[in-house]
Amino acid sequence: MDLCLVGYTYRNYPMEEAFRRASLFGYSLIEVRDFIDINLKTLEGIEDALKKALKMAEKYRVSPLIIFRAINIQRLSSTDEASFLEETETICKLCRNYGVKIWNTRINLIDGPKNFTEADKSHIDIVIKLLKKIASIIDKYNLTITIENHMGNIHDSLKGLIHILSAIESDRIKACFDFANFLIVNPSEDLIKAITSHSEFIGYTHIKNVKLYKDRYDWGIPIALGDIDYRRILGKLLEKYTGALGIEYCGTGDPVYFSEIDARYIRDIINEIERR
Repeated sequence: MDLCLVGYTYRNYPMEEAFRRASLFGYSLIEVRDFIDINLKTLEGIEDALKKALKMAEKYRVSPLIIFRAINIQRLSSTDEASFLEETETICKLCRNYGVKIWNTRINLIDGPKNFTEADKSHIDIVIKLLKKIASIIDKYNLTITIENHMGNIHDSLKGLIHILSAIESDRIKACFDFANFLIVNPSEDLIKAITSHSEFIGYTHIKNVKLYKDRYDWGIPIALGDIDYRRILGKLLEKYTGALGIEYCGTGDPVYFSEIDARYIRDIINEIERR
């Protein structure tokens, strides 16, 4: 079972620091994103970042097989859509050329609703239509796109995420289950049921924890200390899931401390599960 260091954890650091720490703490993958010395907003920036990531991978023996880049969608004209799909295909080619197997993403509806509850059929149809076209592109590149449930997006909830993925019907477009985000959006979400009911959609995961309060939430905590019992979650998840576990820290403070103790904690759980 591969542990993946989610680059957001080291968002205030250069890329090499994340690779160095990943190597020290037993991660085998890195999700390339948010480092201060890269720019994933342009095609040139993506290629430069992946070139640098490959050099770091060789140096530290950690693979950059996952990249994060948001997909921004407007109510596109046919001309805009053609340009959008052309850019998407270029990113897919870059992923293939640099050995990236997963493109993790969020769908940002520019000037549109920021959650599934407020979205009407026209908004949902725009997302589904474009993702179906993207699915036909990525089939050529041995690439999987995973859509991460996240606050502020049309796929913020489990219901919204599964609704969209079910309509696309592609083995190349999957979900990135972020369990803490599920609870932030819906504190009553049954995470075990989410896994058992929708395991076929899971292509990647983000593992972090959260403490929920009446008026706020706190994710500046180690994975072992939040409201999610990851011993139960991983026990159920790993019955079928064999992909990477992306370990992420979103709080403030020293990311080195959290990325070390979180990797150790999750690895201990995995070892216990494998001994059963």
